[in-house]
Amino acid sequence: MKVRGTIQRWTAIFGVALATIIQVGCQKDLDGVDLDNEYANYGANGTDQPNSSSFVYLVTALRDLMPDKIISFYNIGPSASRLSFNGVTVGPKVDYAWNPYYSTYSAPNIPGLDKSRLGAAAIDVNSTSSSTLTSFANRTKTDGYGVFLYYDLRSTNIASYLSGASNILYGQNTSFDNGTTIQRPLRISNQDLPIN
Repeated sequence: MKVRGTIQRWTAIFGVALATIIQVGCQKDLDGVDLDNEYANYGANGTDQPNSSSFVYLVTALRDLMPDKIISFYNIGPSASRLSFNGVTVGPKVDYAWNPYYSTYSAPNIPGLDKSRLGAAAIDVNSTSSSTLTSFANRTKTDGYGVFLYYDLRSTNIASYLSGASNILYGQNTSFDNGTTIQRPLRISNQDLPIN
């Protein structure tokens, strides 16, 4: 009953969006949710403009309602500059945050989130060069970051390309098995993080 009341209270504040996140996350047994505010188009179609409290309240509600799920944050959009409100900071409530700008190396500044849970490297596997990939892997390891972000993975075999990073980060090649699964050490799932 307590959980139900809590869900109803937060749903009253955030409406259908929060209820949908929780329903899908729990019913589909997902690892968690990634919050991405990149294409939110605030102010269009009758939506409100961003404010200083909503993102903090949303993250707080998600953590309260999904304490065992991963909450990650794509550090972009209006929420990237609204990380605390009224003494509450989102950093301790999220598990991971990453750089959203592909082919760049820049760790997000999330107060309360240590380096082992941050990703400075952002790799678009279809446009980032092999030399940049290996450079970012070396920097990630040297700088002590725990996340290495790959974007736009497809069903084609790019194991040799990915091995440029996995050899540095894990001491092993990446393998490919015809697109049905990706074998370790390519760690895409958040449960495999942080990088050792």
